[in-house]
Amino acid sequence: MPQEHRTRTGSGITRPAQGPVATQVEGNIETFLSDALAIFVEAQQSETIPDMVRRRAKLLMLDAIGIAYASTRFEFAHKALNALSGLGSGDTDVIGMAVQLGMGDVVLMNGILVHGLDSRRQAWWEPLPVRYSPGA
Repeated sequence: MPQEHRTRTGSGITRPAQGPVATQVEGNIETFLSDALAIFVEAQQSETIPDMVRRRAKLLMLDAIGIAYASTRFEFAHKALNALSGLGSGDTDVIGMAVQLGMGDVVLMNGILVHGLDSRRQAWWEPLPVRYSPGA
């Protein structure tokens, strides 16, 4: 693709203007969008992340883990676990369940748990009702 059809991000990553899956990093190394995101994140310094962003990220991680624990009480979680357990065991813990599966199966199971109650919650882009007080 000619250079005039590319856009440049602040991280030095160039990507096709119309956004297909593959992107291009400086030095003409072709990579996928997930790799480009990883390169961008890796280049960040933790000191440059604003405090409000840090607090929001911590709150969202805590929220996701809490939802995963809550999801373990529902039938869908046990059905999913039964299906994944049938694929074999492993040495990685599932959130809130006394079972270990292979890493890929745990990633899937934890994702099912984290998103299992989405239909009962507000949309992810809406603000959470929790507010921070100064100095929190």
